[in-house]
Amino acid sequence: MIRTLSLRTKLTISFCIIIAFLCASMFVGYYTISKMRALIDGMYEENYKTSVGVAQLHAKLNGVRAALMTMLSETDRAKQEAQHNIIKDITKEIDASFEEMINSSGTFREISILKEARETWVSFRDTRDNEIIPAIYAGKTEKAAALAMGVQKERYNRFVALTKELIDMGTKAMEGTAGVSRKHYMALISSFVVIWLVSISASIAMALFLIRGIASPLKNIADNAKRIGEGDLDVRVVTGSRDEIGTLAHVFNSMALNLKESFKEQERLYNEERRKVQQMVTLQEAVSAIASALELEPLLERLAYQSAFLLEAELSALVMLHPETGKVQHFKANIP
Repeated sequence: MIRTLSLRTKLTISFCIIIAFLCASMFVGYYTISKMRALIDGMYEENYKTSVGVAQLHAKLNGVRAALMTMLSETDRAKQEAQHNIIKDITKEIDASFEEMINSSGTFREISILKEARETWVSFRDTRDNEIIPAIYAGKTEKAAALAMGVQKERYNRFVALTKELIDMGTKAMEGTAGVSRKHYMALISSFVVIWLVSISASIAMALFLIRGIASPLKNIADNAKRIGEGDLDVRVVTGSRDEIGTLAHVFNSMALNLKESFKEQERLYNEERRKVQQMVTLQEAVSAIASALELEPLLERLAYQSAFLLEAELSALVMLHPETGKVQHFKANIP
């Protein structure tokens, strides 16, 4: 069926196949990148987000403690109030972060730890707002310091232990997810490599097909044309295709056959003319021999007439050189 297709159709089909494989390669590459991005986003949502949030809570709590220690060390009321405002702002951020993390966390264990950490934070916050800060404003710094270094420190240490546990859980989960991600990554890369190799193989196959279907027959025709130029008129191009290449081969074979027949006809005409010339020479020699012995002008004229008739010529002439006098005599005859 392929041999019956035109050359344009074959080239179009080959081009479409190559484009299809290239598009498939691009699609697999895009799918691989998208899948890896989804895996990374999933890893972040499942593991990193909670760990990062807990680490930020820890940092903010340290900020609260630092501001509180600054209030203890300051005696100027304005500076104490400035630090107190910083504590209020950070407190709002911590409360909002706890609410968001508890609502978005996945496992039951994570939610339980977060709730316990929030309870510890609430106790820390209430003691700070209701006892420590009022004591600072009242000038009772020793009482405030005792609370800060006593029960507040215990609550802080408990908060740190809970956040560390959450971070460790996220790290372990991350390690497990990383192993799964590596497997997905290798599977996706393998798929991409397979598609890429198939695309390259298909492109090579199409190129070989085109070379075999187009270049080889054209080379065969060129070689045979060279042989014809060297005088071999028996060459023929053999092809099984019915496309433009097959048509060209058929035309080439017809040309070679016509050239051969033309040369045969030229050779036949040449041989016929050569035979006529030989007959004329023979007749000339016979006439000269007869004329040298006889004075038969009427007979010579008759012979000229008969020679013209035999040669199918409109005019015939016998030329005779007299052996004694050296005179040239002409005997002509016209065929009416």
